[in-house]
Amino acid sequence: MSTARLITSSLVLAESYALLRRTLPIHRAIDWLEQLLASSRLEVVYDTPEILRRSLRVLARHADHAFSLVDAVSMQVMQDRDVRAVFTFDRHFEIAGYAVLPGASTSP
Repeated sequence: MSTARLITSSLVLAESYALLRRTLPIHRAIDWLEQLLASSRLEVVYDTPEILRRSLRVLARHADHAFSLVDAVSMQVMQDRDVRAVFTFDRHFEIAGYAVLPGASTSP
């Protein structure tokens, strides 16, 4: 049985850490982050000036929705790697045409 490789961006990790930090002691939030960074299953894509520039085009294409920069960077990373499915609770990915993995959709 093969295990799926997971991809995220450094910006998603930063958002996740900030969310955890609101409810957990700092050492637990740091431990969580260290475990993720040590995982061989997780690829962390760090934003670059080029990714950020291309992400601005994602924001412009979806100007009628309130996509965050983190959303746009994530979508650009997904596009770069030809990823079409995402585990998220953010409906913006459905709006952008990505398949949301079962159980993660926020749509009624």
